[in-house]
Amino acid sequence: MGYRVGIYDRDTEYTRNLMDYVNRHHELGITLFVYTCEEQLWRDAAREGLALAVIPEKKEASGETLPVLYLTADKTLGSGGDFVYKYQSAKQLAQRIRGKITDGGDRPVSASRIYGVYSPLGRSGKTTLARGLCAAGRNSLYVSLEDYHPAAEGENDGAEGDRMLYLIAGGNREFAKLIPHRGMSYDAILENCRFAELRNLGEEELRFMCRTLAEEGRYQRIVLDIGTGAMAGLSVLSVCDRIYVPILQDEVSCGKLDVFKKQIAYGNLRGLLPKIRYMTVPVMRPDDEDFLTWIREGDL
Repeated sequence: MGYRVGIYDRDTEYTRNLMDYVNRHHELGITLFVYTCEEQLWRDAAREGLALAVIPEKKEASGETLPVLYLTADKTLGSGGDFVYKYQSAKQLAQRIRGKITDGGDRPVSASRIYGVYSPLGRSGKTTLARGLCAAGRNSLYVSLEDYHPAAEGENDGAEGDRMLYLIAGGNREFAKLIPHRGMSYDAILENCRFAELRNLGEEELRFMCRTLAEEGRYQRIVLDIGTGAMAGLSVLSVCDRIYVPILQDEVSCGKLDVFKKQIAYGNLRGLLPKIRYMTVPVMRPDDEDFLTWIREGDL
């Protein structure tokens, strides 16, 4: 299927003709999805694992959440950068789209969306939501950053996960070869790590891990299930494109959430504010079809 690209333009005949051309030429490694509403494109971007949005030229940037290529009628402006000349051949357009995704090389600039699920509250549905996000997506990877996980008490005593952590901490891309493919709807890593080792995984290491996986294009969705005790600091949340914070409504929980919000509102963490989404997670199994429907209908 290759890279998934969303395109919107008021001229729907133009976009559909381009889609027909691109999707017939599988050697391009691109699948084009036409949208008749730009807002719907942005709503679907994460869920559909889009690597790029192609939209009409704008006077001002509007906070897009993934790489963008702007269609322009100005032939001079459309010769490079973030702009593409709208009225060139379909073949040339397709090559520019591909080039924008791969930055002229063989690897995508970003083929993955990074989701963080974190809450200062216990028993709030954090792991349920993280696993549900994986199950509801395509080509997803679940990353357990919990301070406790039942698999960590197995016979191997965390050897498999600790080996992967060692490679990640050392900046060794070979860690990706250790990812087990378990025949589930999504892959999972670091579930059997020992707490003492996991505690040393910081922002720099997580950023390297996510960047490596994104560049390889193996996963459209990477979900970090971040445990309170295992997290070196709130700054690790900055590696995420979106952060989901499950909440509870009792008095003690509300007090803890207020403290968390104050921590985020000041200093270097303020940049996280637009990424955070608070929610009450239904009490269901993460693979329950009703739960997956709740995730999809909520545009998570």
